[in-house]
Amino acid sequence: SLVGPIRYADWLGQPRRGAFSLFSVSPGSMSLADMRASPYLEPVMFSDFRLDAVTGDFGAEIRLAYWFDGQKRVPVTGGSISGSVAEFRSTMRRSTERALASRSLCPKAILIDGLSVTGIA
Repeated sequence: SLVGPIRYADWLGQPRRGAFSLFSVSPGSMSLADMRASPYLEPVMFSDFRLDAVTGDFGAEIRLAYWFDGQKRVPVTGGSISGSVAEFRSTMRRSTERALASRSLCPKAILIDGLSVTGIA
């Protein structure tokens, strides 16, 4: 059997395997309002995001983010984040609110305490 994108299976008249039409991640127990109650950095756009599927290590260049210092929200650009899913898995908090994207229904935000952030003053 072949494994690949759905469109190729459809073109070839084969059963769909490998690509899922929709997946979901269950909501967490923390609201966006609670996540935003103390100072935070909220990345909105990455220019590059890399995840090692074997180790869980990740890194990303921040194109646009917002820094909230407890009183005002300020846009920031540049910098990077890095860490390990294995290291943060037990402390990651998912938002109760979810959003529907093209192929997923997932929490709108994930709170990760202690993430390494560089290049942002």
